[in-house]
Amino acid sequence: MDILGQIVRGRDPSFGEVEPRQIDEHLRRLDDLARAEDKEAFLLAAMRLFALAGNGHTRIIPNPAINAAPLRFVCLGDAYWLTAAPAEYAEFIDCRLTQVNGHPLEHLMGQFAPLLAGTPARRQAIGNIMLAWPAALATVGASGDRNSIRYEFDCNAGSVRTVEVRIDDAHSAQALYPTWETGFLQPGCDDYAPRTVGRDHADANRRPIRLRLRDFAPSPEGEVETHIARARQAVLDDPQAGLIIDCRGNPGGDFLKTLPLVTTLRNAWRGSACIALVDKFTFSAAIVFVALLKAHLADRVRIVGEPMGDRTRFFAEGDTIELPATKALVRYSTGFHDWQTGSPTPLTPPEIAEHMIAAGDLCPDIVVRSTAPQVRSGDDPVLATALGLLD
Repeated sequence: MDILGQIVRGRDPSFGEVEPRQIDEHLRRLDDLARAEDKEAFLLAAMRLFALAGNGHTRIIPNPAINAAPLRFVCLGDAYWLTAAPAEYAEFIDCRLTQVNGHPLEHLMGQFAPLLAGTPARRQAIGNIMLAWPAALATVGASGDRNSIRYEFDCNAGSVRTVEVRIDDAHSAQALYPTWETGFLQPGCDDYAPRTVGRDHADANRRPIRLRLRDFAPSPEGEVETHIARARQAVLDDPQAGLIIDCRGNPGGDFLKTLPLVTTLRNAWRGSACIALVDKFTFSAAIVFVALLKAHLADRVRIVGEPMGDRTRFFAEGDTIELPATKALVRYSTGFHDWQTGSPTPLTPPEIAEHMIAAGDLCPDIVVRSTAPQVRSGDDPVLATALGLLD
């Protein structure tokens, strides 16, 4: 409790516009739940408190601390799809979820909204776990039968199917709902191949270069630096080629690691069109990277896909800590980014302010959405649109 109180009462500036009285009421509620040792009710109440900041970075991440139904739901487009499940539920894979315990999905996600952090796109990205978490369903009055969860799916061109999943089958949510959600059909897998730098066709002459940037997270092996170096070399080898830079499913990391590629594109690339592919799982440092592309390459950049997971003005930096009593994670913010107007504030770290530049709102120039069956089959309408723009 002391940790949460310190964060919301001063350490995290994204709570600056929240009424102190409202914060105090939530903290008293949390104190009561902590005394009652009701872990899941405590986590849900903490999520509600942290969502008041209206910031996608500042949130409670319950995934490591809870059990959930053994089903993975992913929001692709505006729908939630079942993308991974045990063999006994395999026939429902890639079906679109329509109801849970008799509650229409649209209504249910509206009920979950006050528990989820950030923009509507961000809430769609991280809201999937709520559909498999019995305590979350109960807190919004959608618990249904005490021993099972009933899911209704739209399968195969309008065929409605229902399945009941036993609550006793719930297991660690972390296995299907990773801490940093990427939106891939299977957690930890990259559904948008290839991961490496390459061409789209065997005939490389005048064909676009594809750069797949899946994350910017630091690693002991220096994977980001290696991949950025290969991307730079691909551009230097053919500076006239069109570019497709795929940032879908990229949860961010350290945007400073991408600056060598940005510099190469600004100074050495002579192509006429660069297409940035984005989705609701493009977040944090990945948004900054797209902002830098747009600011430095101007009209040569077009953004294709769906709205990204945050605005271009957001709180970030900070840290992620574990709550010792529950093992849930707390993500808080300490710095402010403004890539819309390029205006640093006293909350903008100097190393970020040095590179800050105005990029506007970064809404997609062309909105294209994918479905789970399309991704599974290798059909990629977002990439197809990008290739069409470069032909």
